[in-house]
Amino acid sequence: DPMIEGWILTLTVVVAIASGLVAGVFFAFSTFVMRALARMPAAQGVAAMQSINVTVVTPLFMLALMANAVVCAVLLVPTVAHWGESGAGLVGAGSVCYLIGTMLVTLAYHVPRNDALQALASLVFRVPVEDARHALARVLFLRGWLPHDGVHPSLPRRPESDDQLLIPALDRLGLL
Repeated sequence: DPMIEGWILTLTVVVAIASGLVAGVFFAFSTFVMRALARMPAAQGVAAMQSINVTVVTPLFMLALMANAVVCAVLLVPTVAHWGESGAGLVGAGSVCYLIGTMLVTLAYHVPRNDALQALASLVFRVPVEDARHALARVLFLRGWLPHDGVHPSLPRRPESDDQLLIPALDRLGLL
């Protein structure tokens, strides 16, 4: 008797389709959305990325992302119970790959990193944007990539009090 029949077959097909949809979003984002953002002036690219981070949280996308994780976890139960049967290993491997490769990586790495980048970008590119050069020089200085945070004397400077916001954001990104 193959394990994949009845409700397990139905859930496996649903998970495969939802995983393909989520993978398509990730593929599009990594192959051309990020490249398009990189071609924009920094302040516009940051604003566009911040908009993407807000608009991606839609009921349909969250359903595909999160419900798929729940179904993968549910599928692990019959996988273990029917381990020696045909298809059990494939269903189990697919479920584990989604849970680790999509959910764990997203929740443990990408979401905290996006939050830290959001905080950093909000600080660096806030009005007046002309100060952004000094803010970026300050980031590079704090990171140890520049010997000083100086910019041309004609350019405005950000106050050193910005470090109270800048240092935690850099620390959350693992840059200090």
